[in-house]
Amino acid sequence: MPVNKFGHTDSSSVQRVVAGGVTLTQINSAFVRLDGTSVLTGNLNMGGNSIEGLSNPTEDSHITTKKYVDESLKKCLIGYIPNLGANNSRKTGFIASASSTTRFAGYEAYRAFNNIEADKYWTSDSRNLTDWLQIRCPEPVIIWRLALKLGTDIVDEWSLTASNDGETFTTLSGPNVRYRGRASPDFFNISTTTAYQYYRVTLTKQELNRHGIEVMQLYVYDI
Repeated sequence: MPVNKFGHTDSSSVQRVVAGGVTLTQINSAFVRLDGTSVLTGNLNMGGNSIEGLSNPTEDSHITTKKYVDESLKKCLIGYIPNLGANNSRKTGFIASASSTTRFAGYEAYRAFNNIEADKYWTSDSRNLTDWLQIRCPEPVIIWRLALKLGTDIVDEWSLTASNDGETFTTLSGPNVRYRGRASPDFFNISTTTAYQYYRVTLTKQELNRHGIEVMQLYVYDI
């Protein structure tokens, strides 16, 4: 059987399958050779046991590094906000607030992030055209999905905005028109690469209405 310059089976004449459908030709073509016949596209750092200067992998067949995988954004499928027991949850670092809250106990802002007791959810104090519910996270996070369930039957318009100072807000979704409450939460995908600490849902109706939200949940990217 012919051999190559390394004393190994010559893959140019023998297509020997090594494992998983990979042939010696494919393996040998990926070797870095001393004679320069196989070009290194990055800088070989022997002291650091790494290859530096490589472009980010974009194709399914591209080889990647542990650092690239570790730092890639991964979608977390578990809700980020824990069950809150008060508007200011000192143990978790989350703070819930709203434009207004009904004077009756059991309808505070944090109820939308709790949903343990039936028929208890955030409700605005009076009939308004616009109301909002907000969560302040312990630290800025990047979200990819919002879960929302209204406590009222329908709103004419709603939006999701975000901020890092609680004053200047960026719109992440909306204005979205005509949203009707359902028996279970709806999920809305959000496209952003910016981490924010404040997230606010604003509800609007063209006629005076008392607004409410049973469930508001964020889904974040986990690094």
